[in-house]
Amino acid sequence: MKKIQLDISSIKTQYPRAWKDFEDFYTELNEAYGFQATQSFEVYPFEYQLGVFFRFFMDNGIELDVCNIEFDLIPAAIEENFKGHNQAVAHYS
Repeated sequence: MKKIQLDISSIKTQYPRAWKDFEDFYTELNEAYGFQATQSFEVYPFEYQLGVFFRFFMDNGIELDVCNIEFDLIPAAIEENFKGHNQAVAHYS
């Protein structure tokens, strides 16, 4: 099995408004489930991150189609969604 990673530091730099939304969402999600994250989100395996990203995009009405692309292309789809969300947040700010 190929280890898949997402370049989160690049997303933070290129799409700061969208990442801020994600951080707020992630904090609320942890609080809702009573989960105390002892590590930063970036150190978790991609498969764990994918579930959180999927929920974030669903809650924001953004489609993340993971069923019709190869698994190793999912990070590019996530980055594209952050790009679009960053533009939307910038437009309405």
